[in-house]
Amino acid sequence: MGSTGPHWEVQTVPYEEVRQLLTLENGCQLYLLLLPLAVIRPEEIDSVRREIGAQMGKYFPEGLCRSVSGCIAAGLAPEGRFHA
Repeated sequence: MGSTGPHWEVQTVPYEEVRQLLTLENGCQLYLLLLPLAVIRPEEIDSVRREIGAQMGKYFPEGLCRSVSGCIAAGLAPEGRFHA
């Protein structure tokens, strides 16, 4: 009998819950760490992109933040997620 291996389901959380981490000490690091688990509404993509870019800007060059933050925000919208 064959097996396709273990299957994992990654839990997602509303973006607003991840965003609340920014109020904590070292919250920016937690925000960026947990950001891949967040899900946003399509109409939030632009505002979330700007916020992600601002938080990334604390650690990375501005040009990188501009290009990567848009990709991240698009990937957090439900239709941008990969479904196996």
